[in-house]
Amino acid sequence: MDEYKHKKEELMNLLVQHSNADMDDEFQLANELLTLGEAHKDTHAIAFAHTFLADYHLMIREHEACLKHLHIALNLGEEYHYTDLLLRNYTIAGLYYNSHFDEVNAIQNLLNAYNLAENEKDLHQKMVVLNNIATMFFQKEDYQEALYYIKMAYQTFLDKKATIMTHADLLVILNLIQLEIFNEHLDKAIKRYQEYAAELVSFKASPLSTHVIRLCELYLANASKRVDSVKRIADYFSESNLHKHKNRTYYFTFYCDIFAILLQIKDQERAEKYLQYMGEMCLEDDVEQQLQLHRNWIRYAECFHLENVLINSYKQYYMLQKLVEDMTNKTKSESMKEKIKMNQIMKERDRFRNEKNQLEAQIKIDGLTRLFNRSYFNSLVCAMHKNPHVSTIGIVVADVDYFKEFNDYYGHHMGDKLLQNVARCMDENGDSRFFAARFGGDEFITLCVNITKEDICEYLDHIYAELDQIGMEHKMNKAAEKATISCGFTIFQNDDLFRYEDALTMADAALYKAKSAGKNQYKQY
Repeated sequence: MDEYKHKKEELMNLLVQHSNADMDDEFQLANELLTLGEAHKDTHAIAFAHTFLADYHLMIREHEACLKHLHIALNLGEEYHYTDLLLRNYTIAGLYYNSHFDEVNAIQNLLNAYNLAENEKDLHQKMVVLNNIATMFFQKEDYQEALYYIKMAYQTFLDKKATIMTHADLLVILNLIQLEIFNEHLDKAIKRYQEYAAELVSFKASPLSTHVIRLCELYLANASKRVDSVKRIADYFSESNLHKHKNRTYYFTFYCDIFAILLQIKDQERAEKYLQYMGEMCLEDDVEQQLQLHRNWIRYAECFHLENVLINSYKQYYMLQKLVEDMTNKTKSESMKEKIKMNQIMKERDRFRNEKNQLEAQIKIDGLTRLFNRSYFNSLVCAMHKNPHVSTIGIVVADVDYFKEFNDYYGHHMGDKLLQNVARCMDENGDSRFFAARFGGDEFITLCVNITKEDICEYLDHIYAELDQIGMEHKMNKAAEKATISCGFTIFQNDDLFRYEDALTMADAALYKAKSAGKNQYKQY
């Protein structure tokens, strides 16, 4: 038994040391401990192994496997009151739910960990939880709130020992420096780095810790306008091939940070290289990182005025964003403020409102319908006309039948809802060849590329069918008892004879024909 106990403690100590750093060793050690624990029917060893397997799969972004091990570890921890493991598992659960856009459950699990750490007087885990909450706010670009939390984590670090002993200690110090930079406290950040410089140099840890330190140096170099140093450190990370590492959670974030700095210094070649690295790291079913990747492509295209790249990136980003909204539909009405009830830090932060505002500023979408607006639509037509891979261009124009009467009868709130329903139908019933926009008021327009008449008719038939299924009552509509639209369209070869103004005039003429024929239908010019 003494031999078993010694082996168990050895494996557990090694797991703590290798966590998030050497992923292969962490996986191997956890499985070895699991086999050993099952052979001796030791529930604590089994729960410990599942905890670190959950941590491993979270870091490499295999979420289904993470959730499986996490449930086992949590159930054992709660049944047998393994406080040490519950602290870790609540934290892992918080990070898991945050990666699935469920901030309510994320915060609840982190608060469970925080409260448990308080009860157990575990300053280290309390510091870890506060650092993770700060990171959540940092991801939402709420740097002021993130700084508040990281200062609490730093105070806990000082209460604990005030020297850097673990990777978690290191993260708190460097995150504090980074957030001081983001909150425009450069002098404080430099002073803080100098205060811990000797400890950072002597800190014996994993390559991950070394990379964290170099990332902090990158931020300081950028804030101090030392462009040559920025490029040198960016090249260091590039040569380190971190995109081939299994720890996709840490290193994908590293690359995003480096990429953002390269955009600031307008280094297109290096920025594009890092986009390619992120693409190699990103799993196809990882919605969170796919969203971040496409946001980065959008920023890259905006920064360097690459219109075609911007169009494609935005289309993919928007499709992913709609998927995320479906995933969060049950929880988005609840706020983080209702769940954060400690130390008078109670502010709601809405991820999608921030992203929507950012998107509107960058991509010029219509605020009500979330389609392209008229100005940006015009630029899309111009870009597609210049694209040698576009053979045909179609224009569809539409407006809502008796919309003024609808607004007068049902009110503007319902009018907005009707416009949103029409916008959704026009956007979701087209594939990547269709670009819908709000032209103004109740008028909509769709750009169609590389299509035939039959393609447009099929697109419009689906729109009419879905509007009919939605069935918004419209007693003032003389064409039907439901809300309807009228449409007109035209198709041109994309050659030197194509004129957008002519196409728009012809599509409008076809729309007039549809209205004259009784509305609730479409016509071709």
